[in-house]
Amino acid sequence: MSGTAASTLPSCSAAWAEQFRTLYEAAAGRTVDPWWALVALLRFSDDWPSFIPTQVNGLISVDTEGMAARVDDLLAMTLRRLG
Repeated sequence: MSGTAASTLPSCSAAWAEQFRTLYEAAAGRTVDPWWALVALLRFSDDWPSFIPTQVNGLISVDTEGMAARVDDLLAMTLRRLG
């Protein structure tokens, strides 16, 4: 996302995730159905902060302390997209 407007947002924010989705939709020429985004977000659990750092294997830093709050924010944004 280098060189895009999204690079000006903190990479650990719901707003960044939402802007990434918008840019993805523009590049792909199709939209992400908010219903399926909601399904994915509702799969989040308290276990995620324990396995995500292992999954990325130190390739990037992971802000596990703010993870649940960001998911909550993105969930609210997704619900607004559903109307």
